[in-house]
Amino acid sequence: MENITTTSAHDLVEKIKKGEISSVEVCEAYIERIKKFDKDVKAWAFFDKKLLIEKAKEKDEYKVRQTFRSTSWPTYSCKRYYWHV
Repeated sequence: MENITTTSAHDLVEKIKKGEISSVEVCEAYIERIKKFDKDVKAWAFFDKKLLIEKAKEKDEYKVRQTFRSTSWPTYSCKRYYWHV
């Protein structure tokens, strides 16, 4: 697998949409990169890794729910089921 941190943002989005990688995997790769270089660069005054992973998990779970929802329910028009009184 190619290095996530050297992949373009556009390609990462496409890979996430296709299910090739998850948001959590992308965040973990960048967290490792930050750990590796921030002691020299000191670019972050505050960085909440726990919150980042939590939000990434939420996005991945939402994607799974939306995929399940769109593939498991028929897409009929609601108008079809209204009764006129």
